[in-house]
Amino acid sequence: MENGIAGFVAQLKANGDFNKEFDQQFSIYLSNDGSSPGDITFGGYDLEKYAKKGKEVMWVDQAANEAYWSVNSKEVKMGDKQLSQNNQ
Repeated sequence: MENGIAGFVAQLKANGDFNKEFDQQFSIYLSNDGSSPGDITFGGYDLEKYAKKGKEVMWVDQAANEAYWSVNSKEVKMGDKQLSQNNQ
């Protein structure tokens, strides 16, 4: 970034010590029930803990943006209701 402080993800990307020990990735587990709270992991992922058997894991590249996290998506839905589409 030209002005201000780089975002958290950009700071991790630039941190040599972090990159020696961990992969340049993070994972987010979103839960829809109180018995299994959501989680965010930096430097890797834990499929044994969070991947549900028989369910597909979604892998998404981060969009090119150093100010904040973002991902490109075809659409966003909550249940059957479409919230947005063709996000970049």
